[in-house]
Amino acid sequence: MVADGLPFEFVFQDNGSYMYADAPSCSDCTRVLDDQWISPEFELRGPRFDISMTTDGCLVASDRFVEACASIGGLEFRPIPAEPGFSVVDVTATVRLDEFENHIRFGVTCPQCGNQRFVVHDGPLKLAAGQILPDGFSRSELVFGDTADFGPDIAIRFAPVVMADESTARGLKATELRGVHVIAPL
Repeated sequence: MVADGLPFEFVFQDNGSYMYADAPSCSDCTRVLDDQWISPEFELRGPRFDISMTTDGCLVASDRFVEACASIGGLEFRPIPAEPGFSVVDVTATVRLDEFENHIRFGVTCPQCGNQRFVVHDGPLKLAAGQILPDGFSRSELVFGDTADFGPDIAIRFAPVVMADESTARGLKATELRGVHVIAPL
C-alpha cells in the first residue's frame, strides 16, 4: 500500500520535437532564459501523444488532455499557435524535495547566466520535511536536466518533476489518453 501524501511521478514520452531551437538562451551553457517561450514555428515531428515532452524539455498536451484535466488543479495551458489542438502545459503548484534523500546533485555554475550546468536526482522522490502534497498536479521547485545532453548549439530548458496525488494519478492512468505514464512511490 502507498503511504498518504507521497507523490506519484509522471514520466513523458519524448515526441521528437524541439520547442526551444530559436529561444533566447545562454551563449555559454545553452540553458533557455525565457521559460514562457513558445516558438512561432513549433511543429510536432514525432508521434502525437495526448501528453508528451519535447526533446528539449517542453511539456505538450492535446486538447483531449486539456479537457480531461479541466477540473484537476495545478495546471495551466497555453495554446501553441502553429499546432492547433495542442498546448504548452505549465504546472503551477510547487513542492520542495528533500535534496539529501533524493541524492540531488548540482553542476558547476555557468559564469555567464548563473545557472547550474546540470541538476540531477536518483531514485524515487521524497518531499522535504513538512511539505504536503496538494490535490491535483504539482511540480518540484527544482528543475532537472544537463546542458551536456545536446551539445553547445542546442538550447535546453531544464524541466521540473511533475507529480500528482494518488487519486489524480490513478484517475488519469485509468483514462484512454495516450502518453500517460506514472511511477508509484515506494
